[in-house]
Amino acid sequence: MAFKQGFLWGGSVSSMQTEGLLPPDGRGASIYDDPSILGWGDWTAAIDMYNRLDSDIELIAELGINCWRTSVSWARVIPEGDGAVNEQGLAFYDRYVDGLIAHGIEPMLCLFHFDTPLALFRDGGWLNRRTVDAFERYGRLLLEHFAGRVKYWMPMNEQNICYTIERAARHADPASPSFEQESNQIFHNQAVASARFFRALRELAPDAAGIGMLQGAPYYPLDGTPEDVLAARKAEYHYQWRLGDVFARGAYNPAYWRRMEAAGTAPVLEPGDLDDLAQGRPDVLGCSYYQSATVSAAHPQGVDNPRLRKSEFGWYIDHTGLRVLLDEMYNRYQMPIYVLESGIGAHEELDENGTVEDDYRIDYTRRQIEAVRAAVEEDGVDVGAYLTWGPIDIPSSHGTMEKRYGFIYVNRTDDDLRDLSRHKKKSFAWYRDVCRSNGERL
Repeated sequence: MAFKQGFLWGGSVSSMQTEGLLPPDGRGASIYDDPSILGWGDWTAAIDMYNRLDSDIELIAELGINCWRTSVSWARVIPEGDGAVNEQGLAFYDRYVDGLIAHGIEPMLCLFHFDTPLALFRDGGWLNRRTVDAFERYGRLLLEHFAGRVKYWMPMNEQNICYTIERAARHADPASPSFEQESNQIFHNQAVASARFFRALRELAPDAAGIGMLQGAPYYPLDGTPEDVLAARKAEYHYQWRLGDVFARGAYNPAYWRRMEAAGTAPVLEPGDLDDLAQGRPDVLGCSYYQSATVSAAHPQGVDNPRLRKSEFGWYIDHTGLRVLLDEMYNRYQMPIYVLESGIGAHEELDENGTVEDDYRIDYTRRQIEAVRAAVEEDGVDVGAYLTWGPIDIPSSHGTMEKRYGFIYVNRTDDDLRDLSRHKKKSFAWYRDVCRSNGERL
């Protein structure tokens, strides 16, 4: 058996892409709610899961999964990001968690999916250490509230790119002399916040698993020249392994830190930071995987890879890349790994039978799972979960519905909410069979 007993099969979503904003029920605003900050779509409705929670959980349960990952809206629970707690917000997540458990589904909670509370952002956001302290209080609140009910926790989604979202929200100018130092400061402050959460987890929920998640991508050299190989290794390290080192080893790579110091871009350390990093390490490494990247010495920011096909949205289709990523991550750190996001986005509309014949999604997901299985069986990698992204159609991170990932179709477009009804695609029954057979029937 390739996949061990208790392997987690499921899906991942975020609060902002599912819940909607109405009724507010005491919810505060996040940076996604002010169009002048990110300008990424209208999140008023999303897919209205806040009002359709019970029926959505029943539908999700039909998918045969045993794990569902969602983020908690920080501003729904603590409207200002710090201070007073919104009991209505907590009550909603009580219903969510308890509903999943009642259907035999393990909830996996993520505390932060790029959605900094607006009040904290306007007070300096992740450049202000107050946000780090507020995040610790927020994390402790949830850990205490859901003690004994939630077994899987992660502080941040794709933490290696979290700082880039904050940077975009700040409209940071890459030409500014402070650009790199401030980027590293945000990265560091978020690393400390995450580490403090893992320390609190060990204190308040010692039997639960803490997951440190990064967005993963193997980096290939365009050609076999030593210069291109070096460029690929440098790019890959900066993109993901500098955070991987902090997660797995509890410290920055000394050589990487010296390079930041030499460039004058090292973050400012506060007393206790290094101890937090050393003591606040996760139990599991998580990753998302969508595509690989290719670079050259002449184009270290990226270059087209003519050997790979692309999806209709221009993303490289590279199933072996997932195996490469898992092998590299495990060889570096020897920690259990969860694949927390995977999938292919496509333009889709319901056909005359009220479904979508998405054979391409079945083929793509099958080949992704086969890559995971090869990493487990042939390479000895310890993988404990495979979760797809957006198993129910949701607006993309930029708020559009044109790119759909789900096994469940949601009847809305960018501009027309229609009736928001749910419809099973062809892939629904296929993925249900995969989950129920622990990956044996592909």
